[in-house]
Amino acid sequence: MILVPLTKNKFAMVDDNCEHFLTWKWQALTAKNIKNFYAVRMIHRVPGCSGAVLMHHAVIGMPLNRKFVVDHINGDPLDNRLSNLRIVSQRDNMANQKRKREGKTSSKYVGVHWSKRDKRWQANIRIGGKNKNLGLFTSEAAAAKKYQEAKLRLEQQGMIPNEPKPKLHVRGTDTVGSGR
Repeated sequence: MILVPLTKNKFAMVDDNCEHFLTWKWQALTAKNIKNFYAVRMIHRVPGCSGAVLMHHAVIGMPLNRKFVVDHINGDPLDNRLSNLRIVSQRDNMANQKRKREGKTSSKYVGVHWSKRDKRWQANIRIGGKNKNLGLFTSEAAAAKKYQEAKLRLEQQGMIPNEPKPKLHVRGTDTVGSGR
């Protein structure tokens, strides 16, 4: 593991095969509504035209489909080791938020929440931008099972076009393949 120095006295972690990252100047940047820092470097393509490269994109490659994002599995955006990165749908990325990982939501399962009104677990699935109620259940696990069954059935019918397997460009190759 290599620690890459950033601005603001921060460091980012990368694998040993990324030692060339030390030759570039990286910044620790954050947005107004985001508490975490991300490692970014500025590039200048032509005079007057610049852009930014996020370190996690430099490590794993950019998803070719904009419906997919790079997720930091442990939630630390400065941990850019390949074992901590994966390309997932935006839905899966949101399911890995800190609140979900720490159990601060009503359910630990995607598509399941506690209905205060009905005092039972409710399962929902999103199809074509609209929520479909799958029913109310006495146990959280039963609601999660119903969600998984519905998701599998819809995927087999090709009815969830917004969740295809991601195609990604693997850094250092000219091939495009399926990733997880």
